[in-house]
Amino acid sequence: DLAPFEQRKFLTRLGSQSRPVLFEVIPYNRFHQLMENEQIDCVLSSQPAEFDNTIAAVSRVRFELRLFNLAGVDLTSMPNVEIGILANLPRPDVPLTVEIIWHDLSSLEQSVDLLSAGRLDAIVGDIAHIRVYDNISIVQADLPPVITIKLALVCRDTEPLREFVGEFDSSTGVSGFRHSQSDENRYTVLNAW
Repeated sequence: DLAPFEQRKFLTRLGSQSRPVLFEVIPYNRFHQLMENEQIDCVLSSQPAEFDNTIAAVSRVRFELRLFNLAGVDLTSMPNVEIGILANLPRPDVPLTVEIIWHDLSSLEQSVDLLSAGRLDAIVGDIAHIRVYDNISIVQADLPPVITIKLALVCRDTEPLREFVGEFDSSTGVSGFRHSQSDENRYTVLNAW
């Protein structure tokens, strides 16, 4: 399974850049506002062309979202499975034959808390973020990924961030980032996806 390896490699490469990188998990629906207000420099996005005045790395990383449950719980033997999912994610197909009851949640922390308390049977997440909570009773369900997505590093179009994106692409063996100049003051992503 390459996705966790690709994710670790991606984060390691970002962390090794000459400019320090601080990672934060924020709701997807806030990306645009935070980028426009210059409160964040970069985002990971599946649709980099949605952002104005940005550049996107050519490199992509595959992230897999999977089901996680408490150790020892057999999701296939339950009459129904209550699954927590971030409210901004689409409902995936889950390879279970039981009835699925979805619960929209506001954060991964809330998901982990509700699963740990036994108020949910499973949650949707990626292994890198689930491990942050250091809860050994939460394990990855023995099921294939429920959502697979390729993400691009998208940054505001400034000289230091152009260098940052260029360094990142160079570290992955790709050179250059994709953009087109629509006027003297603005770059937009071209052919990012």
